[in-house]
Amino acid sequence: MAGVILLLTFGAVFVLCFEFLPEEMSFSRVRRKNFGRWIIYKIANINGKWFDRFTTLRVLKGLGIENFRNGIQKKLNAAGSPFGWNPDEFLALKELLAVGFFSMFWLASKSFSVSLVLLIVGFFLPDLWLNESVVRRKRKMVKELPYFIDILTFSVEAGLDFAAAINKIVQKSSPTPLIEELIKTQEEIRVGRTRENALHNLAKRVDIPEISSFTSALIQADNMGSPLGTTLRTQSEQMHLARFLRAEKKAQEAPVKMLFPLIIFIFPVIFIVLFGPVILQLLSQ
Repeated sequence: MAGVILLLTFGAVFVLCFEFLPEEMSFSRVRRKNFGRWIIYKIANINGKWFDRFTTLRVLKGLGIENFRNGIQKKLNAAGSPFGWNPDEFLALKELLAVGFFSMFWLASKSFSVSLVLLIVGFFLPDLWLNESVVRRKRKMVKELPYFIDILTFSVEAGLDFAAAINKIVQKSSPTPLIEELIKTQEEIRVGRTRENALHNLAKRVDIPEISSFTSALIQADNMGSPLGTTLRTQSEQMHLARFLRAEKKAQEAPVKMLFPLIIFIFPVIFIVLFGPVILQLLSQ
């Protein structure tokens, strides 16, 4: 009976998605694409409408709903806007996984407590994936940055201006997270933003201290009229030094990190090999 009620509830919510939302995307148009993406789109519309209603109420402004959406948007930007999701669509994915985990386990086992735990796990699972995507993408960009600055320095010293040098690097490079962000910066400059604003937006999107320092140095050189080649050469030396210091720090941390596996996995085996025969001999006597 509970399973039937659950299925009816799911069906009612599904029908409401069709009934109360405008048909910006018809099913026949989206059917050729990903059906799951279409469902997320529909639920995201509901999320957006409710968020808009909450943020217009003065009583609920203290809940920080807009800050919550901005936080999700910031993480999506740092992750490279996966699948082109906006905050409402990402929240729709969280809701779908939560309801899906709960429904499947409830129908299979009828255990409400475990199903409730899986509902919470399903809701926060996309956050774990998104955070891991952000960390992995930032790590790649930090690794690429010194080489990019080297090539940019050589290009500027060879006679190219900043925009032409960036354009040449983007054309000759394979797609990487850093190159993707540079392409976005180029597009902003093409549509009329100043280079200073575009670099500010780059630093804000990626949220990486090394890139923020690099963009600040470029903006300062522009404002003060300093030679760009000299600024880039200085930044290149600083980035290589910072990379060397990071590698040195990781090398110093390695013995400490190896201590726990040694104590848990290696030392017991050594003790068994050394004292095992002696103990067996004593037991046999």
